[in-house]
Amino acid sequence: MSYDASGGFRLTDIRHAHSHLMYFGWVTPVLFALIAGVVQAHLQRDLDRRIRWIIGATFIAALLAYPFFLLYGYRPVDLGVVSMPLSVIAASLNMLVWYAFIIWYARWTRDLERTFSLSLFDLSLAFLFLSTLGAWGLAFLQPLGLESHVWSASLTHFFLDLFSEGWMVLAVLGVAYSHLAPTASGRGWGIVLVAIGLPLMFMLGMPGSLVDDTMRIVARGGAALAGVGLLALTAPLLWRLPVGRERWLWGLPLGLLALKLVAQILASLPPDLWWEISHLRVFYMHLLLLGVVSLGLVGCAAGLWGTATVRGWRWFFGAAVLILASLLPVAGYGAGLLSTIISPLVFATWVAPVPVLAAGWMLYAGLLTRNRHRTA
Repeated sequence: MSYDASGGFRLTDIRHAHSHLMYFGWVTPVLFALIAGVVQAHLQRDLDRRIRWIIGATFIAALLAYPFFLLYGYRPVDLGVVSMPLSVIAASLNMLVWYAFIIWYARWTRDLERTFSLSLFDLSLAFLFLSTLGAWGLAFLQPLGLESHVWSASLTHFFLDLFSEGWMVLAVLGVAYSHLAPTASGRGWGIVLVAIGLPLMFMLGMPGSLVDDTMRIVARGGAALAGVGLLALTAPLLWRLPVGRERWLWGLPLGLLALKLVAQILASLPPDLWWEISHLRVFYMHLLLLGVVSLGLVGCAAGLWGTATVRGWRWFFGAAVLILASLLPVAGYGAGLLSTIISPLVFATWVAPVPVLAAGWMLYAGLLTRNRHRTA
């Protein structure tokens, strides 16, 4: 984007490949492993090997989908006399693996007492299932003759919002509760508000020109309910932050989530404010997916498997904060001051690889630690 050199690929296709790989290949298999770890702790016995196959299949399906999104996006591909949407087919394989995990989870937890963690997992997996209905709907728009900007935008954001705001955020909170508040029980009114509001919130992501007045009111109401509910679920965890070095492991992602939720509630109140600040959309997505979810997964891994599994996490956390800071000038905040030194977009470009380098260091440090344990 900065140097007008996309390597022959369309920028839209690069974005689709990037986001789908993040959703399918980074967050989802790690959450599956974390949820399985919490279930194992509840059962106090080893799980069957099928969960390993499911998690492995999640990685494989995500890698299969990546090149098709990168090359073709959502466009159908001519194969002889047949035109097939290869990326949609590959994405469908991912959803079948998700269904396998949902079935596995339901079987292994059906006799367990519903702690707060399990209640959050129940709702997060329900949203994961509901999100797939939006994806299936996109696949059937053309065969059903329902292609339109409204249908396409509605189903796309129904999938994306329930997947990100529902499945990912609630699952991270579920793992956090298992570590920071393991004795919490029941479902709580916050879960009820999220269950009611989140399915209505997806319309906020649609272009303002496609949303009529009634839809705007419903969307803002859903965003307010979901925001209040999630804030009610997040606040008790902020009060239970551990002391010492682990405080930042949990405090930063949970603090960023609270910040995001307060902004969401405020933006849902004045008429049309959400659509007026659409230039913050890129910053908002990275705040949620990088600052909250990705950092949250690192904290969850440390809580469940020990801090030795996330050696070098400080570098990754610092890199994520640097990314968020670099995106504010791109959105127009502080751009004038930065522009005297460097273009905001160029600055963001050179900052972008930093989390990748930090993650690479974490991987190396983790492998080094494992080899030392094997030698010992």
